[in-house]
Amino acid sequence: MRIIARAFALAAAGLLTFGAASAAAQDSVGAFTFTTEPGAFPTYVQPDTWYTVNVFQYDGLLNLDGEGANGFEWMRVELSPGEQLTTGRYENVRSISENPTGVGIRVIAGGRSGALSCADDYATVDIMELERTADGNVTRFAADIEHHCDSPTAPALRIRVKYDER
Repeated sequence: MRIIARAFALAAAGLLTFGAASAAAQDSVGAFTFTTEPGAFPTYVQPDTWYTVNVFQYDGLLNLDGEGANGFEWMRVELSPGEQLTTGRYENVRSISENPTGVGIRVIAGGRSGALSCADDYATVDIMELERTADGNVTRFAADIEHHCDSPTAPALRIRVKYDER
């Protein structure tokens, strides 16, 4: 079952860090593209490509942020453990809370009507490019993600993230 109350708590935390991350994205080039099968969750916006993108590591998570041109719609993908991720394909990725020792994911989508998240996430993550500075800052990133909410057979949310810090 989708737990919207949990989403609001997560979104509140995400909104506090999202604005600061978005400011850094002004010095980057990227695209955050997503498509949805009918009924896919946790997004209620139409499939789109957003060009305000930031990829950064914070509190053990690799955060992939996209923001709509109107400044109201946004999506965050959190991957854990962020510092250990490398290029490659990660299959059977589960919610961060369900998989504390392996690769985990959480997708949060927000807009004027609030924020949404899943109680249980299922995903496949293909990281094609991941470059970091010596101190761990992400400078280049490219990935394809297929996400399903609450069941591995639920409708898919597909996300492609490309980021290049300039």
